[in-house]
Amino acid sequence: MDMLKKKFSLDKSSNGFPFHPCIHPIANRTLARIHLPVAKNCNLVCRYCFRQHPNSKRDLPGTSNGVMSPEQALNHLRELRKIWGNHAVVGISGPGEPLANPETFETLRLVKTNFHSHPMCLCTNGLLLKDRVDDLYDIGMSVISITINGIDPKIVKILQPCIKLGKVLPLGETAATCLIKTQIEGLKTAVARNMFVKVNTVVAEGINDGHLMDLARIVTDVGAGMMNIMPVIPPHAKSPLKPPDRVKIESLRNECEKIIPQFRLCRQCRSDAAGIPGRMKKGGCCL
Repeated sequence: MDMLKKKFSLDKSSNGFPFHPCIHPIANRTLARIHLPVAKNCNLVCRYCFRQHPNSKRDLPGTSNGVMSPEQALNHLRELRKIWGNHAVVGISGPGEPLANPETFETLRLVKTNFHSHPMCLCTNGLLLKDRVDDLYDIGMSVISITINGIDPKIVKILQPCIKLGKVLPLGETAATCLIKTQIEGLKTAVARNMFVKVNTVVAEGINDGHLMDLARIVTDVGAGMMNIMPVIPPHAKSPLKPPDRVKIESLRNECEKIIPQFRLCRQCRSDAAGIPGRMKKGGCCL
């Protein structure tokens, strides 16, 4: 265990970090997570998104073999408990934005009512987090991840050019400014509810890779407990988005680790992944 702590630079991993496979390096190798793909709709346009590939067999974030109803998800969990145990972390990460779908909350309530031994988590873009954080708190949510790719609208607009607010579709810097503001407010509100917040950051070469120290300082000041820097996965061969190589990613993590703890084991999982991340191939598996 001491070797693992040193290797992954999480000296506080047994004192202050939740025992969660996407946060704690020991849990990553010993504890399963089960993603329930119940969130169909999204309120944000991301240039690296894979939601346009339904029923994808590729191990990519945001993909799933369809979308389940809350009842189907509960039955799915009932079967997967037989494989992965009664204490696997149950998460909702898509394929759309969890907080933009009422099915997310219905599913979480069903899980809490029927299988209260399972800890729960959720991944969000943060656009609706401030508005829904009390609902998450009432359900018993204690760990969430927010994808924040920058705090400069000129940078964020390149990766996320449009948001949806009701029937309004802000674009460009207007959208990015609104997104950043709501993300930071949501993070702050979640921390005030005693939730552990990990910030996920998708990094594209030449776009936001020189901006991460500023982002790390801001989210740390607001109360985030960890950061997860991930290389962008280009959605197609002609995409202008280029992932930094492994050496560059590690360098960025090392720099930002001076400010906030870094998670280095992310598998960039599918929205229907199930199993122990540290024992599986990239993306997890779909059962």
